[in-house]
Amino acid sequence: MIRYIVFFFIVLISSAVCHAQESLDDVLLRLDDMIDKKEEYRMAKKLRIEEHKRDVEKMGEADAVNMYKRLYDDYSHLKADSALYYLEVLEKMPMISEDDIETAHIMLDKAEMFAVMGDFNSALLLIENEKACLDDKSVKIHYYHVCRTVYGWMSGFTKSNKEQSERLMKMTQDYRDSIIMHETNDVSRQVVIADNYIQSHQPDEARKIVEKCAERATDAQLSYSFFILSESYREEGDKERQMLYLAKTAIADFERGVTEYSALPMLASLLLEKGDVERAYKYMLCSMDDATYCNACLRAMEVNEIFPIIEKANRQQQQRERQMYSIVAFGFVLFIILLVCALCLLWREIKKVAFTRNRLALANKQLEDANRQLGEANVQLEAANEQLGVSNSSLQQANSDLREIDNVKEHYISYYMGRSRNYIDSVENFRRSLLKMAKNSQQDEMMKSLKNEQLVEDMQRQFYDDFDSAFLEIHPKFVERFNDLFAPEDRIEPKKGEKMNTELRIFALIRMGMDDTTQIAHFLNYSMPTIYNYRSRIRNRSKYSKEEFDKRLMEL
Repeated sequence: MIRYIVFFFIVLISSAVCHAQESLDDVLLRLDDMIDKKEEYRMAKKLRIEEHKRDVEKMGEADAVNMYKRLYDDYSHLKADSALYYLEVLEKMPMISEDDIETAHIMLDKAEMFAVMGDFNSALLLIENEKACLDDKSVKIHYYHVCRTVYGWMSGFTKSNKEQSERLMKMTQDYRDSIIMHETNDVSRQVVIADNYIQSHQPDEARKIVEKCAERATDAQLSYSFFILSESYREEGDKERQMLYLAKTAIADFERGVTEYSALPMLASLLLEKGDVERAYKYMLCSMDDATYCNACLRAMEVNEIFPIIEKANRQQQQRERQMYSIVAFGFVLFIILLVCALCLLWREIKKVAFTRNRLALANKQLEDANRQLGEANVQLEAANEQLGVSNSSLQQANSDLREIDNVKEHYISYYMGRSRNYIDSVENFRRSLLKMAKNSQQDEMMKSLKNEQLVEDMQRQFYDDFDSAFLEIHPKFVERFNDLFAPEDRIEPKKGEKMNTELRIFALIRMGMDDTTQIAHFLNYSMPTIYNYRSRIRNRSKYSKEEFDKRLMEL
């Protein structure tokens, strides 16, 4: 039931490329997990095999024959030399040695194992010797399957000799046709037909065949069906879905305890082209380990053709990551130095403001003394006293305004010192986090942190909010008065929850005296063309000419 659900899910995914991409990520994560737990799967299969070995010692000859065949099946795609050993044990048992048909099946299985181990000469010799038993239908079908497999593998390793490779491919196709004519197992026959469609460059027809027979397929047939689906998408040039079904094939292989496979190294090669060097290197190491464990020389040769390329790419990527870390570390050190310099300059300006404030306080005190002396003179001169009183009141108001301005300066200097301190703490925390990741060799986590722009976005958002609050506290009527410069339908209103938007901030900066487009673009973190377009578009919507608009803006 689970197998049917999995296949139905794959058919649904193939309906859209975007879904295939999402599923590929999920399947690759599952495959990663299975590779990490490979030894657990292998140990579980070893325990089952050991249990079969113990059971066979207690059995009679007929049951022992069946158990040895089962042990051969257990080892056939797990460890080639062990599989060959049990075939030789079967070959010597009287029930097999006295039965030409059973002997022929054993010899054909041995030929396939020799081919897996790379001994094609021994495989071909055994195949040739079994032609005498082809009158039996079961031997004939088995013979065709083995010949198709062996000659197909041989054609893949003779590509340098075009003539010989084409001859072997022709023989493979002939045996494929023979299987289609004589195979009695419908699912096996349909799978071969689908393979035939792949060879004749008809991927759509191959997929239709595989989908029809999926519900009746065994685990091994389902694995091969996934591989045919991957080949169909390779024919169409759809590498994303080709990788999807190669990953599915690899998962099916691992679930069956297979160590002799070709899907995983093919997937590693495609991942290298995609730029996923780390995962490709991991898959190729796994393939090399399994091919060595299985003693599958055929698969080891396939891996050896690709592995040096992936290993070189992996070394280059590690070198680039080390260089990137050095660049980032240097950048952060430089940023800290510049920030410290900026704070030093800010502190010097604060000291200048404090000095000016003290001088202003002294001047105010002297002015108050002068006012008192003038008040005494005003007692004698009522008319002059009224005029002097008005002047004194105005002067006191001016002093009050100056003190208020001074308080505002102190408030915002203190506020921005606090914000700067927060920025320094944020950068320091981020630097410590990166240093910790570097010490723990957590390069993936470090790259994720470096690529994450959330910290900068949060600081930028807070910066805008601080600027809006500060400006509107000094000019509380700015938005309302600014909109008076436009017709009702052209008014600029901030969104709900915002104090000002980008257009209002640009003209707020101009109102503060920052008229240079370069400065405004730098201040708001926009490009110069963007700021210029905003300024031009807003001015053109005004009720006044450019000169009149600028004049009224500065009077807000």
